[in-house]
Amino acid sequence: MTFAIRGSVRRSSITYTTPDGRKRHLVVSPPWSRTFSVNDGQSVDVTAHSTGSGELTCTLKVDGDLVKSATSSGDSATVDCGDSLGF
Repeated sequence: MTFAIRGSVRRSSITYTTPDGRKRHLVVSPPWSRTFSVNDGQSVDVTAHSTGSGELTCTLKVDGDLVKSATSSGDSATVDCGDSLGF
């Protein structure tokens, strides 16, 4: 399973939950991605907020297949992929 954040924003504040339930927070310059192994019953989530104007997109792929995608644009764009999606 892979989370990815991309877009035209210069910086993005990202909060994500790992499959074992740990929350992480970081500020990155897109593109950014993280790959995890996910077992049945585990949940994942990622939320990103731009720190300026532009477009921001998140994707969630499992075994290369797109499971969820969200795009937002403007000042303080926000996207969310996962929504405690269980596998």
